[in-house]
Amino acid sequence: MERGMITQNEFLLQAALEYAGLGYSVFPCGSGDKKPITPKGCLDATTDEDQIIEWWEKNTFANIGISTKGLLIVDIDGSDNEWLTNPKIRESLSQGVMSQTPSGGRHFIFRQPPDANLKNTTGKLALKVDTRADGGYIVAPPSQINSEAYQWLSECGLDEPLESLAEAPEWIVEKLKEVAQERFELPPDGNKLPKGTQHTSLFKAGCKMRDFGCTYEVINAALQTMNQKQCTEPGTVQEIEKIARSAAKYKPDQLKQADTECWYEQMFDQTENEEPESTDPGPLDESLLRIPGFISEVMDYTLETAPYPNQVLAFCGALVLQAFLAGRKVSDQFDNRTNLYLLGLANSGAGKDRPRKVNVEILSKIGLIHCLGEKFASGEGLEDTLFQSPNMIFQTDEFDGILQSISHSKDARFEGIMSTMLTLFSSANSVFSIRKKAGLEQAAQIDQPCLTVFGTAIPQHYYAALSGRMLTNGLFSRMIILGSGKRGEGQDSKKIALPVRILDTAERWKSFSPSSGNLSGEHPTVATVEYSTDARAAIRDARMQADLEYDKAELKVDSIGMTVWSRAYEHICKMSLIYAISENHRSPHIGENAVSWAVRLIFHLTQKMLFNAHHNTFENPFQELCNKAVRWIRESENETVPHFALLKHLRTSANDLGEIVRTLEESGKIKIIRKATKGRPSVVYTTNLSPLGL
Repeated sequence: MERGMITQNEFLLQAALEYAGLGYSVFPCGSGDKKPITPKGCLDATTDEDQIIEWWEKNTFANIGISTKGLLIVDIDGSDNEWLTNPKIRESLSQGVMSQTPSGGRHFIFRQPPDANLKNTTGKLALKVDTRADGGYIVAPPSQINSEAYQWLSECGLDEPLESLAEAPEWIVEKLKEVAQERFELPPDGNKLPKGTQHTSLFKAGCKMRDFGCTYEVINAALQTMNQKQCTEPGTVQEIEKIARSAAKYKPDQLKQADTECWYEQMFDQTENEEPESTDPGPLDESLLRIPGFISEVMDYTLETAPYPNQVLAFCGALVLQAFLAGRKVSDQFDNRTNLYLLGLANSGAGKDRPRKVNVEILSKIGLIHCLGEKFASGEGLEDTLFQSPNMIFQTDEFDGILQSISHSKDARFEGIMSTMLTLFSSANSVFSIRKKAGLEQAAQIDQPCLTVFGTAIPQHYYAALSGRMLTNGLFSRMIILGSGKRGEGQDSKKIALPVRILDTAERWKSFSPSSGNLSGEHPTVATVEYSTDARAAIRDARMQADLEYDKAELKVDSIGMTVWSRAYEHICKMSLIYAISENHRSPHIGENAVSWAVRLIFHLTQKMLFNAHHNTFENPFQELCNKAVRWIRESENETVPHFALLKHLRTSANDLGEIVRTLEESGKIKIIRKATKGRPSVVYTTNLSPLGL
């Protein structure tokens, strides 16, 4: 397949159609993920061109899943696996079509012998050697996981129909037939389930209990006991609860489907005992910074008049302005509102000031300057401000200072700011009760408060201000964070009158009131913006994708990941709504294009937030030095750094460095290489842990 000049999303659709044209049934998986996003997963796979185009038009960056019915895929994890280093095994496997996975593993693709009816297996052939066959699937090139692509290693890749593929090696087929005769049995008394198979074995035990009609509560109680009594390294309570829920989700007559889908091994890809990790998704596609209509018009004016134009910051300013103008006036049919907490990360002098000034200029001209705030003095002050003006926009520079105060100050008023912001965000479609004041019989209430925040901060200051507690208490997950990158090229400042079209639209939003009556300002009725039929299907798919990411984080006991992914779907709904009202402020509706844009934007930003959170926040100074060492080694030439250079870079003592590298070596993050010389042995450190390959 020749990629040419087409974009990644077009390349994915083209590849999916080419596989289908050869007779391989395909289906979409999540963007940057292995999880199916269709209701029945690989069972929905098809070669129908119209269905494939419809799927990828709704999910433009979906990875490609290929059903392995009739195929046998030997899935080998790790480039140093014995099955790749043993010459006889390699020669036997080399007859198959071969791809490399993002983690460095291999997929060898064969045709099943006639009437073999092989099933999926996990670790039955050898350690870290799985197979996919009837009822399974693989993710195929050019799909990506964490910005790393699957790629064909054979000369032609998968460019011939199934009947032309090499037949699976006879010795592997015979071994799999023996495996198929094995029955699942729990270990005898006193024996332990080995690490690496514990979760799969517990899931299968749960399925057996479900087959007898046991409820989730019964299954969970039994699996928790098994976990503690019969697992070599017991998992957490939360992990076992997840497994129990997974088994209990099937009806007793659906257990064959669970086995066919190879549910636990394939959907969660054996994540037990893994550490939470995130990979940088790379720079944001600049096309995502453009929304038709009002937002783009405000952006254009900002960029034309800024001494240092910055696309990201101009987008942030225009986005929050639209969100504020529509506050307490519109919702989608699920009652999501337009209130946003948005943070633009930019270095000093990168152009943070101009978008704020444009918003001040617009609000001043339409008579809403009283709805603009700058600083949060306290939680009580924020309540009082919203009580006087229930729809407010705050533009706050050095937002990291607020977070520093919340994290480190013993002053309760700073803690009150965070608590109030959390509650206000969730109260936009309900009622917010403020504290009871002296002289009043009862606490006052604000009906449907809308607080929109446009904060800016220097990147390193912002992440340094985050504490572990703040990352998981909800404020971080409620925020949408965009990094502006390097400062743009300067230009001569221009003094240009605000375009009439911008002012007309802003005036219309000011005067628009779906409510009527004397109390409409205090108790507004909002206009509902409907989803189109296609958009509703797309938003359901988005929820499934976000839920799968949450499930994956939950299984890894990644508290930060769970917190952030729990809000991703809500952000997608809000951004879809804002897209629609910017595109057509007179008669808005949420179309499929709005949802597709919102999914791409929020998934990228969520992955970026998690990467930065995991790589820039630490439980203690020692962990910070360990992460700093790994990052610097990985970014160095050949991923290798001499001992003296690392010591100088970390600015720590030789004893502390010794403890750091021992910790990193034991955790498998670096390798220590000692070389004999005439004098003292030379020591270098490397993160290139898997140099072997085919």
